[in-house]
Amino acid sequence: MILRDGSGLFTAYLQAEHPDHGGSITTHLTSESLAGRYPYHLLAALQLFRHAEPTDRLEVRLNDRPLGPSVDVDAEQMGQILLAFRYDGELIAALDRIQAHTGQRFPVPERITAAEGADLLLAARLLDGKEITLTDDVLTITVKPEAIEAFLRDQHEGRPGELTALGAGYAVTCGEHRMELGQVAIRAPQVTLINADEMRAAARTEEPVKARYQCLPGT
Repeated sequence: MILRDGSGLFTAYLQAEHPDHGGSITTHLTSESLAGRYPYHLLAALQLFRHAEPTDRLEVRLNDRPLGPSVDVDAEQMGQILLAFRYDGELIAALDRIQAHTGQRFPVPERITAAEGADLLLAARLLDGKEITLTDDVLTITVKPEAIEAFLRDQHEGRPGELTALGAGYAVTCGEHRMELGQVAIRAPQVTLINADEMRAAARTEEPVKARYQCLPGT
């Protein structure tokens, strides 16, 4: 017997050995690549694995009844497989969430780097209204030349302070695609301006300059 999920991602092969004499049933489960499929087509197939734990076992069920024993895989290997599928499930759900928000629908690329995956997961949390912590320890703000002097007057050089700003836009990439999420609010509890002298010099050139803030450890 061969069973497939609706997306065609998973295929289960069940083989009965001498069923007339109380024989055994062997279950073999295979999966196809995520690449080339639209995320929303994969959500249902991967939903189960988003709640998986490495100690769980897999079995094929039909009408909520098991068709034979659990998939015959070493427990440690099965744990690694389940964690990999759980990550895939979270990643595809995040990509679908971002695509729905931006209106950019495209199939899963052949390769999503670890950095892209981390950014996609963070971006999905952001779209769900949750705060995310960025790994950058330096924040930059572009200041127009006519506003540099007033900007510097409002700074307390050498004294850390809180920075709140509305970012120009937040974007993530996935393969060759760049997805713009829109403006986001940025808050850094403890920062200090580290290039005030550079900004004063730039004020005379009538060119925009980037104010650079160093985030203090632990913030």
